[in-house]
Amino acid sequence: PLKEYYIEVLDRYGQVIFQSFDFANQWDGRVHGVPADVGTYFYLIKYVLEKPGSPERYIKGDITLLR
Repeated sequence: PLKEYYIEVLDRYGQVIFQSFDFANQWDGRVHGVPADVGTYFYLIKYVLEKPGSPERYIKGDITLLR
């Protein structure tokens, strides 16, 4: 189980297009309610496990959005 969670999705220009602190609220491929352009997007996920003394962990990578 997660104690803390944060996700950021960025476009190719480094602009944050989505962010959430809620694991259930995931990016649906839209930007301001409009389908995002086809292309590469980058993500950063920060999380902390419920286990006492658990350090912050990070996952980063990229995804290619196809339509």
